[in-house]
Amino acid sequence: MSRIPLSTLIELDGPQCIWPQCEIPAIEVSHFHSKGKGGTPNGRRDALENLGGMCWAHARMSDGERPGGWPAYKKAHTLLFGEGWEERIPMGSWAYERAEALRRIVAGRRS
Repeated sequence: MSRIPLSTLIELDGPQCIWPQCEIPAIEVSHFHSKGKGGTPNGRRDALENLGGMCWAHARMSDGERPGGWPAYKKAHTLLFGEGWEERIPMGSWAYERAEALRRIVAGRRS
């Protein structure tokens, strides 16, 4: 759970999920770099730059889960990274690269 409310993120980023091409309303505050990975590179897990509003499915994917199985996971990550991402990005780096891509998306919207 974050100390920053969803309403703040919606004010900054709009009411939809921040994942590329998702038009589903954001219903959760999600951490890009999760607690298990130490939070942001500077250690501030609840920092605004590490948070975004997401729909249920993309919040799960942001945590490395696969709602909808591999096809849905692959499609969502193709939107995030482009075609061929699973060959370009080593499997052990998916979580970090996903978090960084989402951080760049919100940084661009908030600048």
